[in-house]
Amino acid sequence: MVHHIVLCKLQPGVEDDQVEWIMRQTRIRLLKIGEVRSIWCGKRIESGNDWGFFFAADFESMAKMADGHADPVYERFLTEVIAPHVGAQMALSYEVEPGMNVRYS
Repeated sequence: MVHHIVLCKLQPGVEDDQVEWIMRQTRIRLLKIGEVRSIWCGKRIESGNDWGFFFAADFESMAKMADGHADPVYERFLTEVIAPHVGAQMALSYEVEPGMNVRYS
């Protein structure tokens, strides 16, 4: 199983109520993608943390993750929810099953 995490730096002026909206939209939209096994998202709780928002999803494999990222729902999510509020992103992917050879992910 692949755990994909995206850290987001919010643009200046993004208010707490907008972050709450982003969190709701993340859950609503990403759970519509068939390849997504589970979804998490959250907002910063430490004032010194530059990454104001994150979302993470589990996929069965790297191939399923690629299919999920190619889904029109994901593309609209990035365009309509993330792009207007986020200035920078960092995406990280991890294999979460002990002993699993990552080439099979």
